[in-house]
Formats: sequence, C-alpha cells, structure tokens
Amino acid sequence: APTGTTIDSITDNVGNGVDSEGNPKVEEIDLNNGGLTNDNTPTINGSAEPGSKVIVSIDGKPVNENGKPVDASKGEKPYEVEVGQDGKWTFTPKEPLPDGKHEISVVAKDEAGNEGDPVKSNIEIDTSAPTYKPEISFVDDNDGNGKLNKAEIGNDGKTEAKITVPSNAEIGDSIVYTINGGEEKTEKITQEIKDNGFKVDVPVTDGQKATVTAKIVDPAGNAGDKSEASIDVDTSAPTGTTIDSITDNVGNGV
Repeated sequence: APTGTTIDSITDNVGNGVDSEGNPKVEEIDLNNGGLTNDNTPTINGSAEPGSKVIVSIDGKPVNENGKPVDASKGEKPYEVEVGQDGKWTFTPKEPLPDGKHEISVVAKDEAGNEGDPVKSNIEIDTSAPTYKPEISFVDDNDGNGKLNKAEIGNDGKTEAKITVPSNAEIGDSIVYTINGGEEKTEKITQEIKDNGFKVDVPVTDGQKATVTAKIVDPAGNAGDKSEASIDVDTSAPTGTTIDSITDNVGNGV
C-alpha cells in the first residue's frame, strides 16, 4: 500500500489582498489553531507516493471534484487526485463548503488498488462578516463644528481621533484603521478597548482634511462595513483686516 501520504497545508486566498500582479494572495491556514478560515473553497496540498491517486473525504464521506459527498448506491465514484512524479498533489473543491467545522481526510491508492492509511486534518469555515461598526470622533474638536483651528490643535502638528466600538463588540475581533489614507494598522479588541475605545494621533495640514477610517475584522478574516470620519483643518488667522474710516453723521447738515 502507498506510504508517506500527508496533508502538508491547506491554503486560503480570500481577503488577503492582492500581489503585485493583481492576483489574490495565498496564505496558509493555521491547522494547529483550529484551522479557522473565511475561504469556503480552500486548497488542500499534500504529498503521496508518486504515481498513486489520492481520495479526499470531507466529514467522513468521499467527495467528488465539487467537494460534495458521492452516493455509492447510485454508482457514483469519488474524485481521484493525481499525484505527480514529484510526489505532490493538490485539491480545491469547485463548490463552496458550508460554514462550520470540517474534518478533511485523505487516503492514497496505488495502481493495484491498495490503499494506505488515512491522514486527517481539521478546518473551520466562517464566512459571516461582523455586523457592527466602529465609531470615530476627533477629540480636539472642542466646539463640535467639524473644523479644527490653531488653538484646538496646538503646536505639535497633529490631533487625536478616538475609535470606539459598541457594546456588542466581540473581544478578539480586530479594528483595522487607516490615518489620512495611509497603510492599514490593527488593534485587537480587548475588554479595555470595548469599554473605553482607544486614541490615535492624526497628522494635520492647514487647508486639508484629516481623515480616519476603521472597520472590524474577525479572526477568520471577514471584514465588516467601513466607518470614516473627516475634519477640516484651518490654522491660518484672517489677514488684511483694516479700519478704513470712522464716520460722523451728527450735526453735519442734510
């Protein structure tokens, strides 16, 4: 029977951004930490005896190339994945797997029909995005007019924004935020942040808007709707003010 069959990795290409050529980035799912992923068509990569074939089972049932269980009573046969001469094989279900925990099992079969020992791994699919949004406010907007003046900003060239989450926020989710269109930064939600939020420094430039965006991303990588807040910056005092004349209209006749 074939030996050396392994599941080397299960990869996720959903929600990881794109590479320099615009293709979805591929990341390995952490199989040692529950196998959580938001990719419901994950790619299973493994090794087996060259020239053998691998049969994939999901939740204890052999599947076809779509990842759906086959019905042996109807004469259906499981999909057989060809193992290359380099001993590598890969399988991606063509149809989405349902959300929830799944056991992935593979077994190799040689040309004579001998089957090796099954190899198993576990994943958990979660494609549901968070339904709550963070809120953003500018701490230094003392009069609440949506504009920052020089007195409110001071001399350090920056203001503070406060990001808060509602009471139904999930500890362990993350707040992914940007400042003035810069790179995304991440702050994991703790009880302290859930209770009090957190502040970020926002550089400001006279005559321009300061902008902060924020969204919630869960541990599986699902992102909720984005919140955005902007404020106008005006640190220049008015110029050209004069007293041109003072007039008298008493006792000058008509």
